[in-house]
Amino acid sequence: MHFKLFAVVVSLLIPGIWSICKTIEELDQCAYQLSFLENREIPVPYNEADVLQSCKQSQSGIKCLRSHTEECMTGMIKNIFLNAIVTLEKHINNRCDSKPHRDEFIKHVTCFHDPAKAEAIRLCTDRYLVIMEKTSELDPAYQLGGACCSVQAMHDCAVDKFRSNCNEESGDYFEELLGEVNEGNNQTVCAQFNSIRACDSNYDSKIWSQFKSIMASNDPLIIKAHRYKSVIPPVIKMFSGA
Repeated sequence: MHFKLFAVVVSLLIPGIWSICKTIEELDQCAYQLSFLENREIPVPYNEADVLQSCKQSQSGIKCLRSHTEECMTGMIKNIFLNAIVTLEKHINNRCDSKPHRDEFIKHVTCFHDPAKAEAIRLCTDRYLVIMEKTSELDPAYQLGGACCSVQAMHDCAVDKFRSNCNEESGDYFEELLGEVNEGNNQTVCAQFNSIRACDSNYDSKIWSQFKSIMASNDPLIIKAHRYKSVIPPVIKMFSGA
C-alpha cells in the first residue's frame, strides 16, 4: 500500500515518468525542432545569440529522439535510428560548439533573411515529405529505393535553390552540410541509389517519374499534401510494416 502511494506521488512530481516512449506525433514534433530550414516556426538566425538558441532547439530535438530510440525501439530500426542520430549529433555539435563554425554559418545563412528565399528551401522539404509519405505506402520491395532517391531529389532541389537564390559560395557550403548528413547512407544502405543518375538507372521508372514530378511541382495542393512535419513518421511506418 505504501509503495503504491509512493509511486503515485512520484508520478505526480515527475510528469512523464511513466511515458518515456513518445507517440508518433510527439516524435514528429521532436524532429521538427532540428532545423529552421524545415521549421517555419523557428526564426532564421541573425547573430550568434540566435544561432545558439537555434542550436539549443536542435539539441533538444535530438535528445528527445535519442531517448525514445534507446528506451523504446528494438532490432534493426533501433540501430538505424541510432546511427542517424549519431550523425546528426556530430553535424549539429560541429556547427554549434565552435565559434568559427558559428560565424561561418551566420555568414551564409544571411541569405535566408529574405522570406521568399527561405521559403524556396522549405518547399523542397515539403516536396520531400510528400514523396516519403507516398514511399511508406509502397510495396516493401520499393521502399528503400524510394526513400534513398527521395533524399537525392531533396538534396538536388535544396542545393539548386541555395545556388540560385544565394551564391555559389553559399551553395557549396550548404551542399557540404547536406553531404555530411547523407554521406553514411550513400555509402551503405543507399549505395545503389546514391545520386539522381543512379536512381534514373536503378529505381522503378514509373514510381521515380511520379516522384520527380512531385519534386518539380509548384502546385500547393501537391506540395503541401504531407500529413506530418518531419520524415520520422513515414520512416517508422516503413520499418514497422504498419
